[in-house]
Amino acid sequence: MTAEQFLSELRGEYPKYNDLGLIDSSSVYRWIYNALNRFGGDIAEPREMIVSVTNGYAKLPSHYFDLLYAYKCEPYMATAKDKKMIPQLQNVFGYVTTESRDMKWCSCDECCVEETESHIVERIYINVQDRREEVNVYYRNPMLLRLGKRMMRDVKSCAADCRNRWEYQSPFEIIVNAKTLYANFDGSIYMRYRAIPEDDEGIPFIPDTALGAVRSYVESYVKAKLFENIFANENLELAGVLSKKFDTEARMSLQTAMRDAKMENFRLDSLWNIADQNRRESAIHASIWPRKLP
Repeated sequence: MTAEQFLSELRGEYPKYNDLGLIDSSSVYRWIYNALNRFGGDIAEPREMIVSVTNGYAKLPSHYFDLLYAYKCEPYMATAKDKKMIPQLQNVFGYVTTESRDMKWCSCDECCVEETESHIVERIYINVQDRREEVNVYYRNPMLLRLGKRMMRDVKSCAADCRNRWEYQSPFEIIVNAKTLYANFDGSIYMRYRAIPEDDEGIPFIPDTALGAVRSYVESYVKAKLFENIFANENLELAGVLSKKFDTEARMSLQTAMRDAKMENFRLDSLWNIADQNRRESAIHASIWPRKLP
């Protein structure tokens, strides 16, 4: 179930509060992320991205859960079938590296990052009028990064088999705190990480489990937060009662939901993941890989 479907059902269940504008989509999505974070790696999926570090930090996406590995790398080349796209991309790329990863140019959808022995390729798709242009950005000199002491002590910040745990010699260091990455350098970082499930539109996805306990917990958690928020801002007595009710339900259902998530052991069998995999494979076959590096 997507968060959009969940939000639609929630608004339909409580039309009075919805008519008053008290059911905010951004808040509901944030609460869904918070609820799903409780299940950790049992529902997370591997993802990849290029992060641009500026002034020693970079914002990570809201679905980020923990780190699998991270490499410092250097951008050095861009290729495209339509050569007119390259100057456009270089201008945008310069903007991104000097500002942050909070991209305001919504026409671009970053995905399909691939690692090779000698370089990393980031495929970026740019919507131009009635077509979609693909641009490949190449990064070289990948160097495994060292984790800061604070991150080494935090067992939840990176996976148990995270490659960076055993890197001690690199002069380049990173720390991930919540959804922010801090580094002792500026530049590009190639990251593979585990993420909270999302659909193809970047909206949180609530996995279906055998017992349906994960969805039940998320539903109770979100409703508890919703009515707690309504009670705090509107001082509606009924909202306070409902907040306590759903908070109790969420706490009582959490253990069952966690067991349900472990039994399900999500991997690549969800529809949103299959669609993502198909898109990746299609992009690989449609691309011309350069045989010689410059």
